[in-house]
Amino acid sequence: MESVPASFQSPAWSPDGSRIALARESANKNQIIVTDAAGENPEAIGTFANKTAFAWSPDSARIAYLDGIQALDAGTFGPLHVFDMATSKEVVVDENIVAFFWSPSAEEIAYFILLQANADSSGAGDPNAQPQFALGLHVLDVATGESRELFTYRPSDQFLNILPYFDQYHQSATIWSPDNNNLVLSFLDGQGNPGIAIVAASGQLEPRLLAEGYLAFWSWK
Repeated sequence: MESVPASFQSPAWSPDGSRIALARESANKNQIIVTDAAGENPEAIGTFANKTAFAWSPDSARIAYLDGIQALDAGTFGPLHVFDMATSKEVVVDENIVAFFWSPSAEEIAYFILLQANADSSGAGDPNAQPQFALGLHVLDVATGESRELFTYRPSDQFLNILPYFDQYHQSATIWSPDNNNLVLSFLDGQGNPGIAIVAASGQLEPRLLAEGYLAFWSWK
């Protein structure tokens, strides 16, 4: 298949090896397409404004992607779309999302919204200080389209730096526990000390400090 590539970060094989996702320009539109394993029989599943990143569900039944409204030096941000390959139904989360990770069960997606955090709660901080960022962690139920907010926190620089490349990390690393019940986060406390915390995906328990550290992922088993 010959096409003009659009702005996307990385092609992605479906976990079952039967399909490839990539992006192309067609009729003045940026399209996300899925082909067979030979790169033939392209099927357009969606469009995006500027730049995209995508990841397959572990069962290869759905693909999620960002409709990147702005291309950054690294990564993008925009609404999250989840496309069902069998039914063509789509769930959309209309937020400025910078990264997401599928749960092992393929039933939920943890996603991150980038927020600017004011280190001085009075708002009277140094105007020349470098901006600090916080992440809002949410979990989407892909069957119902409903999201729940879990935690807003200041991430470690190491974790913040991998988010622009989440689609590539997604193929080899996960923040989800194998039983789908918990997520592992890397954060900074109010004094700037790094820590690793476990957060219940249900949102019904307070985050639990596990250890000091800058970056953590979960084993697959």
